[in-house]
Amino acid sequence: RSRRQRTRDCSHRRRLHYHAHVSGKTDDGALFLLEAEGTCDLGPDGYKQFMEGKTPQIIKIWVVSKISTAHPKYEWLNRKQFVQFGEIDMKSGIVSYDVYALK
Repeated sequence: RSRRQRTRDCSHRRRLHYHAHVSGKTDDGALFLLEAEGTCDLGPDGYKQFMEGKTPQIIKIWVVSKISTAHPKYEWLNRKQFVQFGEIDMKSGIVSYDVYALK
C-alpha cells in the first residue's frame, strides 16, 4: 500500500514564525526563564529565499514574551507580559528592539 505525503507550498510566504526558551542568570545571581514567540518579515518571496539560504540584510521582528523567576527581587516580572518590536541586521548579527511591558 502506498502512503501519500501531503506537502504545502510555502514559497509565497514572507513571514517566519519562531518560538524560543532561554534560561539565564542576572549579574546578582538570579536565575530566570524567558519564553518568546514571534514573527519575522522576510519580504517578498522571503520564505523561498530563506530556505535557499538567502536572507535580506535587515529582517523586521515582532515578539511577545514572558519571564519566569523564583528570585524575590525579580518576582514582579512573573506578572508581566512583554512585547518587542525591532530588527535583525543579518550582516552584523546585531539584534535591536524596543521592549514594552503590558499592564
